[in-house]
Amino acid sequence: GRKHVQGTGCTALLGITVSPTRTPRVVMSYSWSSPGWRWGYANGAAHDVAMRVRSALSTPQARAGYLDSLRSSDGAPPLDDIKMVLALAWQRARNYGYDDADWEGAMEDMAACKFEGDGGSERLAQAIRARLGGGEADAALQVLAAQSLDALQFESRGL
Repeated sequence: GRKHVQGTGCTALLGITVSPTRTPRVVMSYSWSSPGWRWGYANGAAHDVAMRVRSALSTPQARAGYLDSLRSSDGAPPLDDIKMVLALAWQRARNYGYDDADWEGAMEDMAACKFEGDGGSERLAQAIRARLGGGEADAALQVLAAQSLDALQFESRGL
C-alpha cells in the first residue's frame, strides 16, 4: 500500500521564474526545516512550492532543460530547487510503483531534514550514490541528481 510521508517542515516558498532563455529556477524563502513547510500535507509552503515546480517542469522540454542545467558546470539550479525536484520525483516513483531503488527512503530522509545543515549535501550525495549502485565518488551533487532523475525517467514521466 501507499505510505503517506508527512514532514514537520524543511526549506522553501519557491518562486519559480521562467524565461525563454533560462531554465526554471526556484527561490526559497522557507527551508525543509521551517515549521510552515509541511511536506506531505495538502496545505503549507511545501504544497505551494510543489505546485509551482510541477507547473514549471510540466513538459518534457522543460524537464530536458532542467536536466541540462544539472549537468552544466555553470548555471546549475540552487540546491533547494534540486532537493524539491528530487523529492517530487522520488514521491512519484513511490506513488506509481516504479521505485526500484528505495527512493522513497531518500524522500523520507529529505522530509526528516537529514540532508539539511552542515554536511547535508554530502549526506544527500551519499544517499543518491547508494541507490545508483555506487556512481562516481567525486561526482558533483547536481550530476548525481541528474543521474537519479534519469533513473526515474524524469524527462518522460515528469513529477
